[in-house]
Amino acid sequence: MSNHRILVTTLVTMLLIVVGPSTLWGGTVTSDLSVTKTDGAASSIPGMAIVYTIVATNIGPGDATGAAAVTVTDNFPAALIGCAWTCIPSAGSSCTAAGAGNIADSADLISGGTATYTASCNIDPAATGTLVNTVTVSSTNADPNMADNTATDSNTLTPTSDLAISKTDGAASSVPGTTVTYTIVATNNGPSDSAGTVTDNFPAALSNCNWTCSASAGSTCTAAGAGNIADAVTLLSGGTATYTATCDIDPAATGTLDNTATVTSANTDPNNANNSATDSNTLDPSSDLSVSIMLDPPSPQAGDPFTFIITVDNAGPSDATNVTVDLSIPPAFTVTGTTGCVEDPNGFPTCTLGTIAAGGSAVYEVEAVTPNSGAEGSATATVDSDSSDPVTSDNEDEVPIAIGGLPVIEIPTADTFGLSLLILLLTAAGIWRIRRS
Repeated sequence: MSNHRILVTTLVTMLLIVVGPSTLWGGTVTSDLSVTKTDGAASSIPGMAIVYTIVATNIGPGDATGAAAVTVTDNFPAALIGCAWTCIPSAGSSCTAAGAGNIADSADLISGGTATYTASCNIDPAATGTLVNTVTVSSTNADPNMADNTATDSNTLTPTSDLAISKTDGAASSVPGTTVTYTIVATNNGPSDSAGTVTDNFPAALSNCNWTCSASAGSTCTAAGAGNIADAVTLLSGGTATYTATCDIDPAATGTLDNTATVTSANTDPNNANNSATDSNTLDPSSDLSVSIMLDPPSPQAGDPFTFIITVDNAGPSDATNVTVDLSIPPAFTVTGTTGCVEDPNGFPTCTLGTIAAGGSAVYEVEAVTPNSGAEGSATATVDSDSSDPVTSDNEDEVPIAIGGLPVIEIPTADTFGLSLLILLLTAAGIWRIRRS
């Protein structure tokens, strides 16, 4: 009797294992389904990829297969784009091998079986706040524990944008008194979209600055402005804002022209080394100087004083510094002094005029005396400065010198006493001649 009971018990146990209690007695199949989901991080960066691991598990005791297969659902939030996924089941279970977009998969999970999904998505570069993603599992089988049928992964979004800026005028040198045009490009290397500020405080050597800006598709900047740049921009990941700034260079500027532009982000910037750019130009002054010389009076008389009047004009574009004029005259003429030179009254043969502004002029005079005897020749004035001169043909001028008339011989004059004495002498001489005759 004892052996018979043992045999019956063994057969029932085997049937329960093979077909399950519900099949044996016509009861409800029970499957405790659960799901987990994680990306392994607490925060994410907009514009970067995110990879979720989703594991659907049938704890049992009944299989969830066929008509009672498990439905795995993950409707990715709008902040996730370009999602694609794969699935690997455990032995004896099955799921769809791969898919794109949301997950809505039917998986056969035997008791103790799993289906492991790997979902890769891109986070919208413009996303902010918290990224929340939920997955669920369900089956027509009875589930004694619904609390583990849903899993949510939450990540704090930390926008990060590598903003960079470049600046150039395309030249290594500039001429004071001319214009300079800069091209400034602010770029968002991503991965996140970013608000930011572009700043360019033009140096004192630049004036009358005007600028325009053109942004790439989806990005924004102010279309135009005057003076310094302090512009609020919105740059998509990969976006640019291109500024064109034109300024006048001070004609008196010397040395090096340095101009720096910067860009800052409202987001975390992983590389601040590329947030500023400086363009440096050597300033090469260029001044078109010309000189003219004239005589006053135009035809001096022999032995008379006269004046050389020398005029230097600067047609620019730069101020001319350390302007000097060399005057050459015939040796027969005597210079008595100069007016208008640094060396007055000894600004001959070289007169230093200092700085002549672009568009300005300087005049100086050389006083001289003609020789008593007839003489002729010419005087030549030559101008030079520390600036380069684009036109040298007008750096010298010559004027002929022609002495008019003969020297005047002065006849001595007498006072009243002398005249009276002369009359007496002449009278006495006349009386003496009469007596002799």
